[in-house]
Amino acid sequence: VYAFSLVAQWHAVWAGRAQGWQAVWLSSLIVVSNLVFYVAARSKLWDRFGDQVMTMTQMVVALVALAIAYRINPIMRGALLMIVPLILVFGAFTLSPQRCRRLGAISVALIGVAMGIGVLQDGIHFTPALEAENFLFAAVVFATISILSGQLAAMRIAQYRQKRELNQALNRLNDLASKDYLTGLPNRRHVHDWMAQEVARGRRTGVPLSLAI
Repeated sequence: VYAFSLVAQWHAVWAGRAQGWQAVWLSSLIVVSNLVFYVAARSKLWDRFGDQVMTMTQMVVALVALAIAYRINPIMRGALLMIVPLILVFGAFTLSPQRCRRLGAISVALIGVAMGIGVLQDGIHFTPALEAENFLFAAVVFATISILSGQLAAMRIAQYRQKRELNQALNRLNDLASKDYLTGLPNRRHVHDWMAQEVARGRRTGVPLSLAI
């Protein structure tokens, strides 16, 4: 998506719809930020701050870049708004429900600031009435998607907890089935399973098998 956005931005410069220095700043922000996050993900820095904090930071940077692109490329601003839902949905896989809703509020605020700056600096392309309609539409859609992302995140967390509880219960059942309750030593069933594994290993490797009682 970043690469596609950069191609579209430089195409706008080539067509005379955007200024080159603005595209350079946007390209630099995207390239540098992605390199920084890549290095952080490959180092201990990501583990130090936690997956949620780093992912939230990465998504905020993406929204900032999108807001800048919205301002400097008015011809494609409608298409750029379509990328925001993609960013918001991405949070459902990692963020908590509270962070998903917070990210939705941040997206509305950043787009609102970009629209306001566009109206103040370029009233020809950013007409106040049209930008007000775009902002209301974006606010409703972004808020709805952030709420849905939060609900998906809550489901993900609930499933993770349920899976962890099931694994713990399965481990307890395996212990009860393979160990003597009083002494904690392997029981008859576990010994038979163990012997079958060793016999199979001996057949594969050709090493003689000895049983000591």
